[in-house]
Amino acid sequence: MLLRRAPKLLRFDQPQSLVLGLFLQGVARSTLMTVLILILVELPEIGERYAGVASGIFFSAAEIGGVLGPLLMGILYIPGQGFGDGLWLLTAITLCFIVGAQILIGRLRAST
Repeated sequence: MLLRRAPKLLRFDQPQSLVLGLFLQGVARSTLMTVLILILVELPEIGERYAGVASGIFFSAAEIGGVLGPLLMGILYIPGQGFGDGLWLLTAITLCFIVGAQILIGRLRAST
């Protein structure tokens, strides 16, 4: 729920909304990262034996966004207009993740 609200708060011009949006995004991301690693380790195909390898691959994939995010925000920055295009890109990526998650959940439910 926090992760869905944070990008909306980043769209406002008031500093209070921006600070609150960044705070909520930080809390949601750090919490979800821990939950995702625990889910990964609990999968029967991975278990304790491959937990280290799976966590390493997961963090490698996750940190691609840590590198490309600021790079793309800098490329999309328009002097005089700010980071509007970058925030639209962030919103579009978030929506793609939500749609992808819904598709995966639907497939999971259909297979059980």
